[in-house]
Formats: sequence, structure tokens, C-alpha cells
Amino acid sequence: MVGHIDKRTIRMEIKDKDYFCIMPHAHMEIGPHGHARPCCAFNVNSFSEQVKLPNVAKSDVSAIFEKHVLWKTSRNLSSLGKINGGCKQCYAEDAAGLKSYRVNSNNKFLKYIDVENEEHKLISLELKLGAKCNLACRICSSSHSNQLLKEDSYNIFGNINKEWIRDLQSQSDWANDDEWWEKVYDISGNLKHIQFTGGEPLIIDQHFKYLEWLSTNNIDPDISYITNGTVELSEKIKNIWGKFSNVNVTISMDAIGGLGEYIRTNSVWEIQKKNLLEYIDFLGHRNVSVICTVSVLNVHKIKDFIDFFSNIGILDDIGMTFNILTSPEYLNISNLNSGAKEYLNCVYNNIINTNEDKIPKHVINGLKNIKSSIDIEKIKDIDVADGILKKDELYNTVNRHKKHSFSELEPDWFNIIKEGEKC
Repeated sequence: MVGHIDKRTIRMEIKDKDYFCIMPHAHMEIGPHGHARPCCAFNVNSFSEQVKLPNVAKSDVSAIFEKHVLWKTSRNLSSLGKINGGCKQCYAEDAAGLKSYRVNSNNKFLKYIDVENEEHKLISLELKLGAKCNLACRICSSSHSNQLLKEDSYNIFGNINKEWIRDLQSQSDWANDDEWWEKVYDISGNLKHIQFTGGEPLIIDQHFKYLEWLSTNNIDPDISYITNGTVELSEKIKNIWGKFSNVNVTISMDAIGGLGEYIRTNSVWEIQKKNLLEYIDFLGHRNVSVICTVSVLNVHKIKDFIDFFSNIGILDDIGMTFNILTSPEYLNISNLNSGAKEYLNCVYNNIINTNEDKIPKHVINGLKNIKSSIDIEKIKDIDVADGILKKDELYNTVNRHKKHSFSELEPDWFNIIKEGEKC
């Protein structure tokens, strides 16, 4: 037990914010298989007590938020300004001088909660709406896309184990359960923000019914999405989004053309591009952003990616974030060989030094962060090229009518990955 909360301490810690975090007082993240956490960055394995993540398929959201030890203990630690083991990611980002998710959340949500009087209420939800997805991205996992279950099954069992696949798919059923959504209605009255991710949220019909219910009941939270950009902006979606004051869409895109289609398997680049422009036309530049996951597969082509947005005239207006992939480890850029790293350092030094006056500052900062991540010492001695070849072979075995070959798609870069190259 943490002990009694002194309100003077609360005021002091909120003021200096060294370890205070609003999220356990205000938020819940629900993962694709229904597991709930105080936020998406929370590491339950580092928490002070041994505890399993609660599951919304078995317990009501309100009961979890009010009574579960992850929230109760985290609220106490937060209010007392004490370290929470589950929050180590944000502490590391704070120490590195970055603006952590903790700091951003405090700035966004603290105004809604009277923490000095020990208030807590659910005002923010992040709903990862199961693992139903229309893509089988090379950088993703089957826990976030059912499209990858066949590959995982073959890797584990040596065949397509349909019973195993059905069992894992069933763990996402909560996102399609009308009765579950009815329970969510009951805790929605105070919501100020809802984020939908997936899987692919725009192919989950139940969430549109939920938005209709919110609108009918005059509940108008900020709505945000992370989507793969493959879903057309239909009149149905326009009509529903038009009922809310603020809708933001972040599109996950990692490369243009054939490389983008390889990484985001089953995507069609021309359709993604068309949808991106339609989202911007309907929502406005400020409400559409792009997140690019940087991995071994695309780190050499980031300049082409940036140039695309510059050439269509929206680079200065659209938000662009670079997320550095850490898993799977063979795609982690820090695990490249020294020759590949030296080559990339030359590439990124040239991009940054010759474009600081041409590229928006937030994009330049993103490029500098990628360069810093390249320079990190190898986490493991991994054969990156072999990992890519094996993944392609697995895909080709499971999908006999299709063929993946990164080595043929990007032969020069693959050779550098394999052999190394001096700048």
C-alpha cells in the first residue's frame, strides 16, 4: 500500500510534475484482445506488484477503472509524485529531454480532473478494436492483424492450424459484441477523447453505431483514429464524422509505391494516396497527420517518402511523425551491420545538412531522431538479411499464389544490409 495521500503533496507534485501522470486518473487503453492498461505505454511486467492485465471481455470497464490494482495503485503513486515501475518508458523519454506521452497527457487532460481532491473519472478511451485487419504488414504481428495468423501458424506448427487460428481470432470478438458496446454506453457520459485503432478501425461497423449513439445523446468528445489509409471516405463515414466538433485521422504509411505495398502487404499505393487526399479535403490539413514506422525495410528511402508530401504541396501543413520500430529485432535499425550504419549516416547527414531550410523543423527533428537510433549499439548480433529472407520465404509458402522478395525489390540496399558498404 502506498499510504495516505497528503493534498499538499498532490499540489506540489502536480506543480513540478516530476512523476505525476494524469492517465490512471482519467484513461484506459483496451488492446486488440481486450486487455486493459492505464495507457498504451504502461509496462505491466515492471509494475510493483505481480498482476495480470484485466480483460474487458470478462470485467466491466467501470469496475476495472474503479477497483483494479493497476489503476488504484497507479493513482496513488501518481498523486504522491512517486515512481511507478510501469511508466519507465515515459521516464526514459523525459530523461532524454523528449516530450513524453506522460507530459503530453498531463497538458491535455489535467484541466478536466480535480486531482487535489482525489477525483478520478474516465474521460479518455483508447480502443484497439480487435485484430481484424485488411493488411498483413511486414512490421506488424498477428496480435494486431488476423491476416498474419496463417504465417504464425505455419511457423509454429508447420501447417495451417485452423483450430488454433479460430481460437486466436475469437479473442477479438469483444470488439464485435453488441452487448459489450451497450456497457460502454454507460461509461461514456464524461468522455472528452476517444481514439480508435486496430487492427483497422474503419472496418469495424460497431464503432460507427457507437458514434451514432454518442451524437444522439449529445456527447461530443474529440475523436481520433490511427488507420492504414486503405478505407475509402464514404458518404456514411462523412455523415457520422460531421456530427462531431473535432475528428483527427493519423494514417500509417511507411513508403511510397512498390516498397509501401511490400511493407503494408495487401495495400495499393494509389488507393492510399487517393484516400489521404480525400481525408485532407474533408477534415482539413490540421486534422490529418501521417506516422511512418522506420525499420530496416524503409530507413534508406525516407527522403523519397518526404519528397512525395513535398511534391504534392502538403509537407508544410501536415503533421509527420517517425516511429522507430523495435520489434521484430531483425528489422530494428540499431541491429544493422557497421557498414550499413556508416552508409545511412552519410545519407542522413546529407539530407539534414542540405535541407534544414527546406524541410519543416518537426520533420528535420524526426530525421535526427532516426539518425540517433541508427547509432545505437546493436541490441543483439542478428543476421538482418537472413531474417528478411526467412520472412519472405514464410509468406511465399503460405501464399502460394503471391510472391514477396525484398532482395529483388530493393537489391542495392539488400546487398548493403548483407555485406555492408563504406560511405
